Amino acid sequence: SNMGIILKQVGRDKEAIDDYSKAEKIYLQLGDEALPNLATLYINLGFLYIQNGDFNTALTYLENSKTIFEKVNQSNSSNYLTLLLNLTTAYTQLKRYDDAFNIVKELKRSNSVFSLLSYYESTGYIFTKMEKYSAALKNLFLAYNYGRNNLGKDFYHEEVILSNIGIAYLNENQYDSALVYF
Repeated sequence: SNMGIILKQVGRDKEAIDDYSKAEKIYLQLGDEALPNLATLYINLGFLYIQNGDFNTALTYLENSKTIFEKVNQSNSSNYLTLLLNLTTAYTQLKRYDDAFNIVKELKRSNSVFSLLSYYESTGYIFTKMEKYSAALKNLFLAYNYGRNNLGKDFYHEEVILSNIGIAYLNENQYDSALVYF
């Protein structure tokens, strides 16, 4: 499945899907011992479909991945965090906001700094898509402050959070406030 990742990165999505399909068949033949690899493969396929705007197909793969992670009891892995973020994106893009909020609640239950940062950031993202900019700003500022306090200056995703703050202000027609964050 590593070849699928490379093919996806160079824009050869059809070939990536074909490669992932071959890997999927192998993992299914191997049985339970290959389930963690299969779950990761489904994350990769889900992400590919998210990037292509096919959120329903993405959701199928991502939900299958979640089922596998829960079956093999690996919900504390970094891949599981990636899965939750991709599920949040797919549900939000499909306007299934309650499902998206249920997923981000899982992030909040974790003790991981990155999970908690992702919780605030993802909650802000969902509210932005719902056009509830005040709630989005509240959560995005929580993400920003949490990141600064726990990860220091120039933390992971800082620029994305700041940009999203600017977008929320822009959508509220607060142009002077927005400019500071771009």
